[in-house]
Parts: sequence; structure tokens; C-alpha cells
Amino acid sequence: MPALRMNIGKNPRQVRSLHDSGAHCAPLCHYGSSTNPERGSPMKRTILGAVALAASLPALAHHAWPVNMDQLVTVQGTVTDFRWANPHPMITLQVATVNGEETWEVGGPAINRMEAKGWTKDTVKTGDTITGVGYQFNDGQKIIRLEKITFADGKEMNLYGGGR
Repeated sequence: MPALRMNIGKNPRQVRSLHDSGAHCAPLCHYGSSTNPERGSPMKRTILGAVALAASLPALAHHAWPVNMDQLVTVQGTVTDFRWANPHPMITLQVATVNGEETWEVGGPAINRMEAKGWTKDTVKTGDTITGVGYQFNDGQKIIRLEKITFADGKEMNLYGGGR
């Protein structure tokens, strides 16, 4: 009967017979268990892997705004809609231009970050006139990642940088 062979040690090329090593089947039976300090139990490895994957999902899911960070854009208009929802609360503005009116979408970070800057779902209301300053999408869409807004009464509120 041929001798049972297995990897012993850290080097996977280091293969010895169990009989040559003087060991019995215990290392083979306990491979991958908590009694083998090099591996840990299969359940423990599965749980740790799931935790690592779950922790990385927000980073994988998150994205950068596709904006031109070289030039700030300012738009002033009347709020026609304010959607207080993640991932980015968005304000729809009707903006008067020399050619008539344009619709712009201006938005900020996630709700929890906006709340940290003093924002609530009632900060902006339909009919408000606001001036938004931020960075426009690279592809020319009328969408801005807001840095701050200024209300008609002069009150300013920041979104990404600056103070409250």
C-alpha cells in the first residue's frame, strides 16, 4: 500500500509522506480547522471573507461625479423639484437664459453628509429661487455637483467643502 502524502509546512512544494514525518492522520483530519494555526476553520475563513467583501462593497459601489473640476459653474433659477433621496439628493431648477429657459439638475452628497452640513428635506422648497455653484458634468449635461447654494435672502449653505 502506498504511503499517504500531503503538504506539510508553509511551502506547498514541500511534500512528505505522513509515515516519513512520523505523523499520523491528525494533521490531515484537522487541516483547515482551528487546531491548525496556519489555516483557521473553513467556517471562520468563510465568515471573514464575507465580512471583507461586505466592507468593500460601499467602496465598489461608490463613484466619483463625472465633472470638470477645472471650472466652477453658477446657475440661478427657480426650484421645481427637490428629491431628498440617496445616493444624491437632487434639485431641479428652471433657469432663465437669453434663449428662453433651461432645466438644470443640481445635487449634493449622500443625505447623511448633507445633514452634517445642516440640510434637511425641508431646506429647499418648490418655488424657492436659489443660486447654485458647483462643477458641471464633463459631457455637457446640465447637471452640477453642488459646492454651495445661496438663497434669495443671501443665506449660503455648503455641501462638500467649506463650513456649514
